[in-house]
Amino acid sequence: MRLWFSQASEVPIYRQLVTQVQLAILSGDLKPGERLPSTRELARRFSIHPNTVSAGYRQLLRDG
Repeated sequence: MRLWFSQASEVPIYRQLVTQVQLAILSGDLKPGERLPSTRELARRFSIHPNTVSAGYRQLLRDG
């Protein structure tokens, strides 16, 4: 699964994460049972704050 984030976007980074994961699920790029990168790994890879990643993951859990 490929992810990319735009710092210049009006859409918050955590929301960009949520949308991209949802699209990966719908397109079949993310299979059932496949693990997402850890919060720390994703934060380090994209130079974003771990709380931002956590917020995105929490939103995904709430959305089901």
